Amino acid sequence: MRIDVVLLRNIKNLGAMGAVCSVKRGYSTFLLREKMALRATKDNMAYFERERKRLEAQNQALYDEAVDRQKSLADMFLVFIRSAGEAGQLYGSISVKDIVNVLSEKGIHGIKATMVTLVDPVKKVGVHTCTIQLYPDVLVTIRLVVAKTTGEADLLEEEARNPKASASSSLAEVQHTLPDAGVPMDEAMADDPLPDHAEASVKEGMGSSNVSSPDAASSDSASSSSET
Repeated sequence: MRIDVVLLRNIKNLGAMGAVCSVKRGYSTFLLREKMALRATKDNMAYFERERKRLEAQNQALYDEAVDRQKSLADMFLVFIRSAGEAGQLYGSISVKDIVNVLSEKGIHGIKATMVTLVDPVKKVGVHTCTIQLYPDVLVTIRLVVAKTTGEADLLEEEARNPKASASSSLAEVQHTLPDAGVPMDEAMADDPLPDHAEASVKEGMGSSNVSSPDAASSDSASSSSET
C-alpha cells in the first residue's frame, strides 16, 4: 500500500520541498516521524501553503548548516585501534554504528547511521573512506584509519595526508642503495678499498702470472728462428 505525502524539505531521490509523492507505508511512517513530510490531505496542503515561506527559510538554514559542517569534516580522520592478524585482517569489522559513536565522542552530534555509507567493507588494517549525507545535495567524505597500535595509526595518517612526501621518501631510500653511475671507478674503489690481505693476494697473483704478453711471445718466436 502506498501513501501520498507532501514533502516539508528537499529529500534526495524523492523530491523537492512541496512535492507530493506516493511512497510505501513503511517509508511514509519514517518521513512523518522525522517531520520531513505530511500526509497529502486537503487540510495539510492548506497548512503547507500558509507555512511555505517559513519552511523555505528553515530549509535554507539547514542547508547552510550542512555546508558549514561539510567544511569542518572534510579533512577529518577517524582512528580505530583494533586487534588484527599478521596479514592485517581484523577480528571483526568497522560498522556504521562504530563511526557514529566515534563522531559523537569527538563532539560531533546529529549524525545518524542512515546518513553514513561505507565505500567498502572495513575488514583490514589501513586507510578507508566513508561518505556522510549531511543534506540532500551536501556530501562529505571522511577517512577511517584502522590500525593495531596508536603509533601505526599515526604513521598511516601521515602517509595519507602526505602521499607525495611518502613516495619521495621511499624513492630516496631506493636510490641510496644504488651505486652512483657518475663516480669514476678509481674514486669508487678509493671510497671502498680492498682489505690489506685481499690486496696482497691480488698483487701476488699478478706477479706470478704465467700469461705472456703479445710482445714477449713475438720476441721468443724470433729468437727460436735465428737459432735454427
